[in-house]
Amino acid sequence: MNGLPDSLRGAIDLHVPCAPDVVPRRFDAIDVARAAAAAGMSAVVLTSHATPTMATAMLAAKVTPEVAVHGALVLNDCSGGFHPAAVEAALALGARAIWMPT
Repeated sequence: MNGLPDSLRGAIDLHVPCAPDVVPRRFDAIDVARAAAAAGMSAVVLTSHATPTMATAMLAAKVTPEVAVHGALVLNDCSGGFHPAAVEAALALGARAIWMPT
């Protein structure tokens, strides 16, 4: 299947950094979702050092409904740091992972 290994079929990647980010990234959320769908993966969780990824995950999921695309929050200072309100907001917006600061 498109040169991708069958071993990815049904896989879930729990930590996929994507653009936009403070670190240059090769792929944005839609690129990641399309690649995951092409590989037959069942889900990905998007991450960013600088911003919560729930909104970009929601948009990418609309483009690729065959793969579940989820967002996350990294507790870096620019995203609210160790702040309970930031975590509560992220979870209310559908975050599937809360990561310690990088």
